[in-house]
Amino acid sequence: MSEPVAIFAKVPISEKSYKSYLRTAPVADLAAFVFQELDQPNNDFYVFRYIKKEGFLFAFFCFNYGNITWLAGEESPVMKALQKLATYADTTDTGYIVASNDALNLPKESVTVAYAVNGKGYTKIDDVPDADWKQMGKDIGVHFFKKVSGDFPSEFNKGRIVEPAIVKKCRALAEKKRKEEVLKNLHIASFTSPIHFFGDYYYNGRYVYAVMHGRPVFLKGVNASAFRQTPYGASDGQYAVVGGTAVLTDTGTFKKLQKVETVFYKSATGVYDDKLHLIPGADPATFTVVDEYHAVDAANIYFNRIVIPKVTIGNYTMDTSGYYWMNVLLMGEKAVYVGPEKIAVDAATFRVLDFPDKSYSNYRFLAIAADKDGTIILYRDTLKADRPLQLIRNEDTAGFIATVKAGVATHFETVGQRDPELPGTAENTHEDYEIFTAWAAQYFDEYYNLHRQGYDFYVRINNYFYACFQEKHYDDILRMYDKVKDNAWVNPYLFHHTACCYARLGETKKAVDEVRKALVYGYEEMEKLWADEDLESLRDDTYYQTLHHYWEENKFSSVTIELMEEIVKLPVASDACHYLMQRLIKRVYFPDPSTVVITQDTPEQTAYLIRYKELLVIIYDQYFMPNTYSWGLEMLYTGYKDHPSLPVRIHAEMFNKAFGEAHFFIVREEYLKTCLEIAARVKAAIARITDEEKKVAVINMVTEMPMLDYVLHELIPETTA
Repeated sequence: MSEPVAIFAKVPISEKSYKSYLRTAPVADLAAFVFQELDQPNNDFYVFRYIKKEGFLFAFFCFNYGNITWLAGEESPVMKALQKLATYADTTDTGYIVASNDALNLPKESVTVAYAVNGKGYTKIDDVPDADWKQMGKDIGVHFFKKVSGDFPSEFNKGRIVEPAIVKKCRALAEKKRKEEVLKNLHIASFTSPIHFFGDYYYNGRYVYAVMHGRPVFLKGVNASAFRQTPYGASDGQYAVVGGTAVLTDTGTFKKLQKVETVFYKSATGVYDDKLHLIPGADPATFTVVDEYHAVDAANIYFNRIVIPKVTIGNYTMDTSGYYWMNVLLMGEKAVYVGPEKIAVDAATFRVLDFPDKSYSNYRFLAIAADKDGTIILYRDTLKADRPLQLIRNEDTAGFIATVKAGVATHFETVGQRDPELPGTAENTHEDYEIFTAWAAQYFDEYYNLHRQGYDFYVRINNYFYACFQEKHYDDILRMYDKVKDNAWVNPYLFHHTACCYARLGETKKAVDEVRKALVYGYEEMEKLWADEDLESLRDDTYYQTLHHYWEENKFSSVTIELMEEIVKLPVASDACHYLMQRLIKRVYFPDPSTVVITQDTPEQTAYLIRYKELLVIIYDQYFMPNTYSWGLEMLYTGYKDHPSLPVRIHAEMFNKAFGEAHFFIVREEYLKTCLEIAARVKAAIARITDEEKKVAVINMVTEMPMLDYVLHELIPETTA
């Protein structure tokens, strides 16, 4: 993942020249660039303002993702605007324009290009003088990092971080888009050709909806023709909209209140939490956010999602040394809270003496306190969620602190011992053999217990087998194989190596059986196996020839009963299972259970087919999972979308995926047409369900997916099913 990058500048300039500069074409282009972030937010944050008191333009453009080479290049609207500004600089003081590939830390070595500005021009320089760099760092702290307390659209609309002239131009662009692209086209909006308002908001001819994290949310009741962007989100004059939630309120007074990550909303009629839930009893007239940990109104304190009447706590102070919200102390004259927990202490005499374990604050909360009744240890193991706070009185604090520190140290030592990393594969086979042999002697048993079905583990084993074979350490292959053979099917490449190993040792029967396993468990390189000169000694074997003939007749391999018996042993919800199923979909084909015909040729054949079908049903129902990696879901759906037994949940998840991708930066109509095709398959699949209880459960699942439910009921004709 790329790190945030930045372009920043400090350019001394008189106010008169600055105002002249604002009328230039590059500033208009910069406004259009800023508008793009407002229209399609990418979590970027821009500051561009004239610091009148000190007489300089300060700019800091932070890009959450971006190619700094392009952003700082000749075609960049930001760089063009800043370079144009340099030509208006009319003081003798030196200014700078700098691009950095590390927006958060801004070390000097992160600079990709820098310009000095002095007297109506700019010059490319190799280095910013240390004193000037230090001062720029201070300016950035004051004028950027202290301003980044919320999201860019909210702060932008307050008019404090971007030049008012640019704000005005952006609002004009927004209104122009609303009139020319939105209002004129509302009447032709449809599911496959929705109108984009701004950000995550769209209109499909029936409803305004939001696409949040790729998932659609209907905003029923919201008036599309009056829908506008606001500092907090959006509104139609009746509803205030934040994210995917709309609330009926006084939109004229509705606003967002934020300090760092603490967010509330309020209007003249009510106060709302960050999820837009009305807070009963909160007084909007006096409600204010004090800091990142709490808010207050005339009667209450709002702290850690609890409401504390002021009369029950009296005057109070806060101690934030506990790092996490749940460990912040709220200490009042009448009560003391640690996070949301009121603790049993004498509030009037309670005081914190020490936080002795600050170096481990991410993993443990430990405070030493006291009240009139003696010493108090406050302790919470924050490595585990929802751990209750322990209040321990009059215990040896030094001994307790030592025990906690030893426990943390043991934790990290145990983590390291419990899950040792696999060694990398060396290019030289002799070196690789030595490296893995040494690793296995120390860590194999522990690692195998944790990763016995991990695909990457068996890839590494396969590389080790290759090194062993090249170095003629056949016994080492067989010793390791004996340890992993129960799960070697995870990576059938192993069977190719073991077949070669047995063949080299003259054990033809065992070698042929390894060939059979490779075939049975879906080895993807069977063609190379048949041609392998190391297996030449097997070619006269009758069973080997039978296997080869079978493969010739069935090159596109259907899953075998042996492989399915192994699959259904996997824990359904495990990561190993998710990843393996993606690999298996590439290796073998899973026939639709409805296509398996139970013949009555022999009792054995009948029993085999019954079990084969049973296993397919289990795999389709439980192991074809939507909550898998994106490419795995696409691969599964591409191969099995027309199979009658494919579960509705797979169709539904693919619908959501296609719908989300249809709204990624631009509307992609072809993806929305695909959504209609998928919805038709959903309707047909539901119609095929004969078990009424199962059908009701599936319908309920679909009902919880509003866009799919809407399409099924209003856009897909009944004849489709």
